[in-house]
Amino acid sequence: MAAEINTGDPIIVDGIDGYVIPNPSEKILEHYKTKQENYQKYEEKLLVNIDRPAVTQDKFRVRLMANIETTDEIKALKKFGAEGVGLYRTEFLYLSAHNVPTERDMYENFKKAAQDLAPLPVVIRTLDIGMDKQLHTYGQNDEDNPALGLRGIRMSLANPEQFIIQLRAILRASLYGEVKILYPMISDPEEIIQANKILESIKEEFRTEQIPFNDDIEVGAMIETPSSAICTDLILKEVDFISIGTNDLIQYLLAVDRINEQVAHLYQPYNPSILKTLKHVFDAAANAGKKVSICGELGGDPMITLFLLGLGNLSDLSMDPHSIPRIKKIICQSSLKDAEEFSKHILSLSSTHEINSFLMKEMKKRYPADFAQDSNSEIKDCSS
Repeated sequence: MAAEINTGDPIIVDGIDGYVIPNPSEKILEHYKTKQENYQKYEEKLLVNIDRPAVTQDKFRVRLMANIETTDEIKALKKFGAEGVGLYRTEFLYLSAHNVPTERDMYENFKKAAQDLAPLPVVIRTLDIGMDKQLHTYGQNDEDNPALGLRGIRMSLANPEQFIIQLRAILRASLYGEVKILYPMISDPEEIIQANKILESIKEEFRTEQIPFNDDIEVGAMIETPSSAICTDLILKEVDFISIGTNDLIQYLLAVDRINEQVAHLYQPYNPSILKTLKHVFDAAANAGKKVSICGELGGDPMITLFLLGLGNLSDLSMDPHSIPRIKKIICQSSLKDAEEFSKHILSLSSTHEINSFLMKEMKKRYPADFAQDSNSEIKDCSS
């Protein structure tokens, strides 16, 4: 692609359908101008009901939340009707700083998020450095395979001093809103037990020092490794809720590095193994009477929304704020009973191709205004 583009060449970047078109013809330019205008009108219609909750026609409610990296994103979060923060990625506090942030630095950030969004929840994920996010100032060394190395909760438990600083900051901020703690990259319930022991020791210090905090703060675990998915029932005994990190879960289940271009085509979110695993996790949460949310890219993918809804006990979806209005519209036009039948049928299909074809056909038929026609044929028509 780079060889085809020179400095100053016009290009079209279609973020909806995933196309980059260098040196477009006049017909293609005209096509995309029309497409842009139509999408803007569609977005305006979506924003009309932005304050309406995501409730199905048979009264099942799903809370739609936002993923954020900094408190600067809170304004956009509110604009698109998010009902809180389902994933606050704390690693960007480290990556954007010259030095490791102090307890006060983190506390001020978490406090601001809690205050600005109260009484809405703010789920703060503890540090998840590794793989595509490296941090040498945190004592992290280069690894041959960081995706399977010292990342997430493993790094926190290996560096308890920094983990304690982060937990202290979160606990202090919990006084100002509905703050929750989320442990990333759990692969064994014992990791949660160790982390919770550290958390309890900090709480005891706070009680002794008379530092105010929310003693009932909820603690959750990310389900994003095969072992955590298989043993979800055991993990649920140690936490108040779980959040499925679909990005990592998909790559680990399929043994595909999602940032490796050579195998990117094998990263298939609708693979039967992925959807059956999600079903297993949801069933375990239902049996335990615990909340389950999704904070990976599938959470904001409208093509899979009805399937996720049909898993039955979906509590929250957390996504890029811009995706919320579209997901909300789909949920509000659906019924839980119909979604359950929809999911049951998809789980009976035996190949990714079958699932892709069924989803494309059914979602376009059920929600025609929300799924534009495939642009492949449109672009070919414009090029002829």
